[in-house]
Amino acid sequence: MPVTSRTDQAVTLPSAGVADDRGAATEQFSDWRVLVDAITADIDEMTDRHIQRLIEEFSSYGGLSPEEVRPRCREGFAVLLELLQDGSPPSSAADNAHHVFFEQIGYLRAQQGVSTGELLQGWRFFVDILTAEGYRRVPESEHRDGLILRLLELATAWCGDIMVSLQSGHRRAQLEMLNAEPERREQITRLVLLGGGTAEEVRSTVGMLGLDLKIPYFAIRARPADESEARRLTDRLLPGASMGRRTGLVAMIDGDLAGFVSGLPAEELGWPVGVSGGVPFDRLVGGFVEATRALDTALATGRTGVCRFSELGLEPAILADRAVGEGLLSRYVTPLGDLGTQGEAILTTVDRFLANSSRRELTARQMNVHVNTVRHRVQKFEETTGCSLQDPNCRAEVWWALRRRTLAAAAA
Repeated sequence: MPVTSRTDQAVTLPSAGVADDRGAATEQFSDWRVLVDAITADIDEMTDRHIQRLIEEFSSYGGLSPEEVRPRCREGFAVLLELLQDGSPPSSAADNAHHVFFEQIGYLRAQQGVSTGELLQGWRFFVDILTAEGYRRVPESEHRDGLILRLLELATAWCGDIMVSLQSGHRRAQLEMLNAEPERREQITRLVLLGGGTAEEVRSTVGMLGLDLKIPYFAIRARPADESEARRLTDRLLPGASMGRRTGLVAMIDGDLAGFVSGLPAEELGWPVGVSGGVPFDRLVGGFVEATRALDTALATGRTGVCRFSELGLEPAILADRAVGEGLLSRYVTPLGDLGTQGEAILTTVDRFLANSSRRELTARQMNVHVNTVRHRVQKFEETTGCSLQDPNCRAEVWWALRRRTLAAAAA
C-alpha cells in the first residue's frame, strides 16, 4: 500500500462499543484483548519467520545476519502489538512517542544498507504474518468475524503510520551519509548514470535526496585538473548545495566530474563541460552517453564552457566513429601526403573551398592566392584521389575526412 501522511490514516472500523448494552461491548472488547495477547505470545516465532523471508527475498537484507536484524525487528513488532491493545486507529491527538522509536529503526536500517523500498515492503510482509496469526488465534465467539476485520484494518492503519516514521529516519540517515561520504555520492551517481538497478530502485534511492523526479535533468561530464578545480566546478554546477538545496548530484567517476543537474549556469565556465539535452530521470543513462561524447568533442576542439551535445552537429560522430574516419582518411588524405608541402597546401585549399560552398573567388581572397591557384589545387586533388567535388556524395566524404583529420590532430 502507498505511504500516506499520518492525517490520512483514518479507516472505517467496527466499533467495540456499538451494542445494545454495555455487557456486549465489554465482552467484545475482552475478546479483542484475548486475541492480541494470543498473537503477542507468538512474537518470537513470528519474528523468526519474518526475518527469514526478508533475507531470502530482499537483496539489501541478504548481506545481514539474522542476529543483526532480529533485535529491532522484535522490538518493533512488540511496540506495534502494544499499539493494537486498545483497539484504536492512529490519531494525531494520541501519544506519538512511537514515531521516534520507528525513526530510529529506519535510521539503523539505512546504515545497514537496506533500501527504502525493501524496508517498507518488509513491514507489509509483517502485516501478512500478523493477520495470518490472527486468523489462527481468534477466539470462537459471535464476534469472530468482526475481530478478524478489526485486526486487518487496524494492523494496516498502524503499519502505514509506522512506515512514515521508518521512511523519515531512513532518509535522514541517507542524507547524512551522502554528505559525509564521497563514496556514497559516487555510488548513487553511478547507479543513475550507468544503470545497474531497476527503475524502482533508482527512483527510491534518488527520491530520498528530495529531488523532483518529474522534471527533466541534464547529464553532465567534465574533466577538472585536480581536486580544487573539481570543488570550484561543483559549486558552479550546484549552487546552494552547501545550504542543503539539492538541484542535482555530482561525484568523481573514473577521474571525471559526472552527475545530473536540473539547470545549467548562465555565466561562462572556465572549463569544458559536456552536457546532454534535458531528459526525464529514467533516461539519464542515455543522457550521460551524450554528455560524454560532448566532452570528448569539446576537449578535441578546444571549446570551454557548457558544450551541449545537440549543438555539436556531426563532430561527435566524426570523432567517435574511428573506423569510418580512418577509411576516409586513407582514401582522401593519405594520397596527398606523398606530395609533401604541396599536398598540405592542396588539402588546406580544398577544406576552405568546401567551407565556401565551392566558390573559387572567395576562397582565393581568403587565402590570398590567385583564383587559378585554387582551380589548380582542386583539380590536383581530384586527379590524385579519383573523386569529383561536383559529386555531393564525394563532397560529403571529403568534408568528413578533412574534419576527422582536424579533430584527430587537436585531440592528439
